[in-house]
Amino acid sequence: MLLSKFYFMLPENLVHAKIPRANHNSKLTLIVAPAGFGKSTLAMQIISEQPQRAAWLSLDEHDNDLSLFVSYVINALQQVNASIGQDALNALQSDDVPMPETLATLLTNSMVALRKKIMLVLDDYHLIHNADVLSFMERTITYATPNLNVVITSRHDPQMPARWRANGWIHDIRADDLRFSPQMASTYLNTHLNLNLAASEIDTLMQRTEGWISGLHLAGLALRSTTDRSGFVAQFGGSQRFVIDYLMEEVLQQQSDDLQDFMRQTAILARMNADLCAAVVNQNDCAQLLEHLYTQNLFLVSLGDGWFRYHHLFADVLVLSLSAEEKATLHHRAGNWFQDVGLLEEAVTHYLAANDVIAAVNCVADFALPAIGQGDHLRLKHLLSLLPTTSQALHPALQVAQSWFYAHAHQLDAAHAALDQITTQDEVVQAWMETIHALIAHSRGNMDAILPHIATARQHAQPPDLIGLYDWLSGVALWEQGQSLQAIDHVHAALRNPSVYNDPFGYSGINFFLSDYLNQMGRRQEALAICERLMADLVDADDNLMAHAAPMVGQAGILYYEADNLETAAYLLKTNIHLSEPMKLTQGLVLGRLYLALIDYARDHKEDAYRTLHDARHIATRTGSSPFTLAVDAVENGLYLRDGNVERVTNWLTQLPLTHPRLPFIVHLTAVRGWVYTEDARALSAIEILETKARQAGRERHLISLLILKALHYDHYTQHEDPLETLREAVKLAAMGDYSRAFLDEPPRLLALLTQVRDAAPTFVDKLLPNEAKPIDIAQSMVDPLTERELDVIKLAALGYSNREIAAKLFVAVSTVKTHIKHAFSKLDANGSRTRAIAHARQLGLLHDI
Repeated sequence: MLLSKFYFMLPENLVHAKIPRANHNSKLTLIVAPAGFGKSTLAMQIISEQPQRAAWLSLDEHDNDLSLFVSYVINALQQVNASIGQDALNALQSDDVPMPETLATLLTNSMVALRKKIMLVLDDYHLIHNADVLSFMERTITYATPNLNVVITSRHDPQMPARWRANGWIHDIRADDLRFSPQMASTYLNTHLNLNLAASEIDTLMQRTEGWISGLHLAGLALRSTTDRSGFVAQFGGSQRFVIDYLMEEVLQQQSDDLQDFMRQTAILARMNADLCAAVVNQNDCAQLLEHLYTQNLFLVSLGDGWFRYHHLFADVLVLSLSAEEKATLHHRAGNWFQDVGLLEEAVTHYLAANDVIAAVNCVADFALPAIGQGDHLRLKHLLSLLPTTSQALHPALQVAQSWFYAHAHQLDAAHAALDQITTQDEVVQAWMETIHALIAHSRGNMDAILPHIATARQHAQPPDLIGLYDWLSGVALWEQGQSLQAIDHVHAALRNPSVYNDPFGYSGINFFLSDYLNQMGRRQEALAICERLMADLVDADDNLMAHAAPMVGQAGILYYEADNLETAAYLLKTNIHLSEPMKLTQGLVLGRLYLALIDYARDHKEDAYRTLHDARHIATRTGSSPFTLAVDAVENGLYLRDGNVERVTNWLTQLPLTHPRLPFIVHLTAVRGWVYTEDARALSAIEILETKARQAGRERHLISLLILKALHYDHYTQHEDPLETLREAVKLAAMGDYSRAFLDEPPRLLALLTQVRDAAPTFVDKLLPNEAKPIDIAQSMVDPLTERELDVIKLAALGYSNREIAAKLFVAVSTVKTHIKHAFSKLDANGSRTRAIAHARQLGLLHDI
């Protein structure tokens, strides 16, 4: 259905008067005039010089939905350039539709590097009244670079900021500009329609129509069929509505009865092709009839690819001649056809026009559960919005869909209430209900309830779209229960399921869980490999990371931080924040700042560290995410400990909700660290409880930190066991995964102890101990050093420039840039990964000056 809404249109053989040219500041060409003044025709003429660089979107009342409108605009633009707006389209697939300004930013950012101008035509913009859609277009035009010019046709002035006119951004074209001159009317009526009217007759028609194009067009069609042209011209006149009604009658009377019936019956269609018409009117010659109407200029407009529509005013008049019963029958036939070919939005619209709510509900219900399972949430939300608000109770699948959306919006009570209203015993519906109950339990931190719900769901049914969810939720529950290996197996199974694999956001999100789990098990290198593989895959045509890669980029930054590669970690964490910002992804925005604060502190930029933590807390608080707020508090109090601000940490410990159902491990760890540093008697018992859990669950990363704190505790209390054996175990575990920061983020006295356990992992310990910084010999670090141009390309890539932007800056072709990048990737052992290449270049000191 999307492709039919935007298309390239060639201008008709109808030439407007010379329109004043826009100035060089113009961003928007605004064509405003009443119906029938040729607004669309003029827009077609404007784009006719370069139709291959123009995108056309015809609007209707159904486009007053932000998600659909944005997707239509982007898909139209992508027919001109496939790289435009992909991040915005991806953002629309998230559970919460982003704000209009976010979508506008994503769209305009994707067009920065375009070298050729693109024109976007929005036809019939007066039909748009949704505030979010209007805001999106306002922001898009405001942010647009000179590469994008927007043409809007409308029957009335859209609401635009006053400063746009003051800045010269708007090129106005009004009704007076569109009126035909006598010379143009003569050319059209006598040359185009071959009427051979006298100059006086043309003057009369001009006076009566006041240059109104459709009036002249309709008059011309009627004149072709009348024998008394002079009499017709003399009597011609009246209001536009009277003229239209009169001429419609005159034109229709000249057609055969069969053709009149065809036009009346198909007038209920907003768009039509031969197959649809055949289903509606029950006849087989529809292709020939449509071709006849089109070639005879009988108010039929071509939409391309065999689709047509009537002139709106003409269709309105035709429909008036239908009885209510006839209209209902025709709409129902149209609904059946659209449902059969999968164009559900139009099917629902026609069913509702036929007053058949049950058919509309069943149409959406058949789609609902597969849509949820396959991640087609945007389309399902829109279809639900078309139905009457009370109709969702008419089908259990719609009630399931509503509860699903409530659960993902964290409206857990509403989700539970929606499930309670479902009374069907259908096994598939019951399976979905149990799965949503498991999601609710996960959101509430009631991990013990997840597996029983999933087990019950499996007993009811195992539709393909649910298997991936079964496995993922089971993996989450098993992980929380300490069954790490079983959890990993379930997550792997979820990732192999097509319903997950084909959903970019779901696939990236579950891979984040997998990478995080592996890291907690001490398998940092394996976790990093997953991140780098996805970062190499989740890129657009210009090799720029897409928005849904944000979780993996942030996770990679954390993993590099663990190995004390602060330069690479900072680069990745900042990239993660940049990718997370447009969609307001709380995880990326908060975790990215937490680790950037730790990096600032490690570099002795303490004020920057606390400032960054303040920003992270503001984001976590704003979104109401209690676990993230607790994590920010834990990191901040960890820094207070290192600064010696014991009193503040003590106050925090007294207020800490240790029984919170989803308390992050960093909170537990900081609490134990606080008790160790303040010589609290609770330290050892808390360590031993957490240590037992970590050993049982195989969480070696947790175990490393706990063993370090245990060794510090033993070192202070000499009556306890020798701290060195405990520390030696921590060193051996950390060396395997290169967890350097586990030691470097503790007090200096730990380093003194490390010298006594060097034998456990000499190379690893030597890296941790203070030594003189050695300059990097770049020539010796690379077998095949980068050329000067390859280094220029890598530096610009590190600054965030796309391939097209790099090409523009270096005055070379994009293909040349790609060649340089390919060679640089090979020399930097990056395996085709842009992010890894930049990371390795930073490690080698090649990017120290940027």
